[in-house]
Amino acid sequence: MSYSYSTNGEQFHGKFDTPEQAAIEGFTKHPEQQAVEVGEAITHPAEHYVSARSIVDDMKCAADDTAGEAAEDWLDYATEAQLAELEALVAAWVNEVDPPNFWGIGNTHTITRAELIAKGLLQGGAA
Repeated sequence: MSYSYSTNGEQFHGKFDTPEQAAIEGFTKHPEQQAVEVGEAITHPAEHYVSARSIVDDMKCAADDTAGEAAEDWLDYATEAQLAELEALVAAWVNEVDPPNFWGIGNTHTITRAELIAKGLLQGGAA
């Protein structure tokens, strides 16, 4: 598990081993802050963003635009195993071209400067 901090509750920065380390970085970079939001950094592999059914649906729509009813049943008989193979191929391509280097945030909470000072993790006053 890693943690990120935010000074505005919208943009989160960095990945740290503990919530306190994330907060300390926030206070160090933003000495005027009296509190920061800290949340769990939630990462997903490329596979998380791939949907073989969406790819097939897009292809079917394009085929319908080109051939109408003649393409109506095209790709309807792809098996679950074949769809999984398509997802794996696309995910491998994504990982080669531009792997995900972003993350979402969950379980946020506020850490105050005073809390870290009281724990002896941060010097009093501006960091």
